[in-house]
Amino acid sequence: MTTKTLPIFLPGDQIAYIMAGPTRELPDDRLLVRCAEEIPADPSRVAVDIGTKDFQPFDPDKLTAGLPTIIRLLKEDYRLYVGCMGGTGRTGTLLAILAGQHPGMNGPDAIKYIRAIYKSGAVETAEQKEQVAEFSMTEEVRNLVETGLHLDPVPERPGFMERIGMGWLKRLLKAG
Repeated sequence: MTTKTLPIFLPGDQIAYIMAGPTRELPDDRLLVRCAEEIPADPSRVAVDIGTKDFQPFDPDKLTAGLPTIIRLLKEDYRLYVGCMGGTGRTGTLLAILAGQHPGMNGPDAIKYIRAIYKSGAVETAEQKEQVAEFSMTEEVRNLVETGLHLDPVPERPGFMERIGMGWLKRLLKAG
């Protein structure tokens, strides 16, 4: 089994846990964030459908519409599972975009973080990397999240990573 549970830092210094891996490994107790358009899924098990073709970035309109829902569900402690065919490219891209929603995390750092805690090959293509950078707490996404969820982004605070036991992450991001 290649499924992993990952901490994702959300706006407001909240930590949510999300599972990820190949769609075929979707646990019975999780709702799917569907990243692979070619894999059929039971509609009653799909929380958000942003499916795209293999090795492709997500449709920006689907992503813009789905991202606030995913964040809201995570903040409400829904048990979500992000999955695609192999659980690497599209899954890694969405995980990095989610990680990039924390105001202290930019696109390249979000990719490094996901590669460090999930899969070293996560976010496979240049287009996927560009999408992570584009959707990592851009002003448009920040406004959408704030408006839709009434979340206030917080400025990066010195010592945040150390307070929550994530000093290793801060060192990792500086090393890359």
